[in-house]
Amino acid sequence: MKIVRHPSWPLLLACLLCLGCGGGDAPDGGGPSAPADAPSRGGTAVIAFPAEPDVLNPLLYASAYSGMVMVLLNDSLVEMGEDFLYAPQIAASVTRDPDGLGLTAALRPWRWSDGSPLTAADVAASFQLIRDPAVASPRYGAVARTIVSVTAVAPDTVRYRFAEARADQDAALGHVLLPARLT
Repeated sequence: MKIVRHPSWPLLLACLLCLGCGGGDAPDGGGPSAPADAPSRGGTAVIAFPAEPDVLNPLLYASAYSGMVMVLLNDSLVEMGEDFLYAPQIAASVTRDPDGLGLTAALRPWRWSDGSPLTAADVAASFQLIRDPAVASPRYGAVARTIVSVTAVAPDTVRYRFAEARADQDAALGHVLLPARLT
């Protein structure tokens, strides 16, 4: 019996070459993309997370996924930048005491969602709520435990006093803020 060989390799290579040569001007998006519109405010963003947040209460969340959502929904005095350093967000400036036991934050004009202005009293009341044992906030962590007091020294200035000088004190200013009238 004689085995007949077919010229399959050249045929296979020709088919692969044809498959790789698609038209770039196809109406299904094969061509160049259209220019994007100029950025504008508003609209809807859809963000996928691999799990649901455990809660949407900024005082009580404990999971990383809830934290990702809270960062998108809530502002604080400082925020961590792309360089992993804290920079003012609601705070216009943060001044460190020479002894390392105090931070003073001057607030920039900021408004709550109802239009009322944020005050230093709001900042102080928010921290008192975080440290309240009845609330049992997971946000009251190692850095926050070193805070002795948070005081409104002027309508737009808040002062933090610490039990000890630490390099990570700026992180303490990243706590959740709520209007004092709701605390």
